[in-house]
Amino acid sequence: MLTRHLLRLESEEGGETASEREAVRAEALVRLDAVLDRLTLLSLNAYVKTRERIIAQQSLSLVELSSPVVRLWDKVLLVPLIGVIDTVRARQFTERMLAAISRHEAVVTILDVTGVPVFDTGVARHIMKAIDAAHLLGARIVLTGLSPEGALALTKLNIDFVNVISRASLRAGVAEALAMVGRRIVPMAGSGLDHGAANRAAIGAASGETR
Repeated sequence: MLTRHLLRLESEEGGETASEREAVRAEALVRLDAVLDRLTLLSLNAYVKTRERIIAQQSLSLVELSSPVVRLWDKVLLVPLIGVIDTVRARQFTERMLAAISRHEAVVTILDVTGVPVFDTGVARHIMKAIDAAHLLGARIVLTGLSPEGALALTKLNIDFVNVISRASLRAGVAEALAMVGRRIVPMAGSGLDHGAANRAAIGAASGETR
């Protein structure tokens, strides 16, 4: 439309005074500026929406990476938590954990909080809600990597820990979880361990089974 308008201006230019021609040209430039402004605004809106969609997808990917659910063994799951736990993340990792428990018919789930930098009463409430939900599905929770601050936060909530097994390290938690499903870790033959170490490992595993 602007092209037709400018062509009309050129064809009618001979019958108009200079001031009239300048006024018409000014009007055409104003219309052109308005069209360019609208195009710029549309382009900016499209760019912002695209960036927001990319950021949302990246945020979802980061959440999935920071709270994966790993099948450690038959009926044994591992959920390592990394980063700050807020309400949104707590809901997401709880949903993923419960879905995995139901899908794999897990009886033991290791919940490792070593990578959680801040463990206050708010985080403790989220963790305990996830543990209670897992217990309703028939899974026992082994809580590992709890810091002294986290232990104090949990005790402040006056919660009954009958459904929670706590171990200081992930290594101890894995051993406990495997023992709960009748498995144990033993050294391989010819692994280079001395006989004394192998015997001590076998005795320790055997004593764990008899408990």
